[in-house]
Amino acid sequence: MRGFFVAMLLVAAGVGAQEPTEIYDCVDDPDGADFCSDSTAVLVDGSCGTTFNRYHGRIAWPALRNVGPVTISVKTRRIQFGTTSLPLYIEVVPRVPGESQGCRTWGAVGGFLILVAQGGPDCGGTWESVGPISLASFGVPLGSLYHLQAVFFESIPDDSGRVSFHSVGFSCLQVTSHPTAVGSATWTNVKALFR
Repeated sequence: MRGFFVAMLLVAAGVGAQEPTEIYDCVDDPDGADFCSDSTAVLVDGSCGTTFNRYHGRIAWPALRNVGPVTISVKTRRIQFGTTSLPLYIEVVPRVPGESQGCRTWGAVGGFLILVAQGGPDCGGTWESVGPISLASFGVPLGSLYHLQAVFFESIPDDSGRVSFHSVGFSCLQVTSHPTAVGSATWTNVKALFR
């Protein structure tokens, strides 16, 4: 009987879980990137068959559901000539229950820093990763929603209009989920199983 109850809780955890748990998104995706941004893209490099852009402010992805630890990876490139590269900051932002699951950058200030990507000079870019890590310590309990955002920085343009400091070029983000055997469930979802 105890095994049956645990199985029911696992099913209940999945009830209503329509949001994706993983993502792979690149700026040069022929079907279009899934992220939204505060600004238009500025090309950093495209000479090696991979596009690397930078942005002013943030880019963010639609909501994902936390089903267990995740590995978060970003593909970046640091260009050595003409400017000084700053890191790219990847943050996790818990979503408020009932909030739209769409992509948003507005009001997304105050995310939790999860990865600082320095970028490498390799022509095709460098993958940098963190994980598998539990998002519960970042305010995202199992079963709840969150989104990731990348935060870009740049200096104020000088008199000639040149920006001398900016974040490394960004190409791709990948989130790989490592689901846990036991998930959380709301009381509403458990009650729905016994109706």
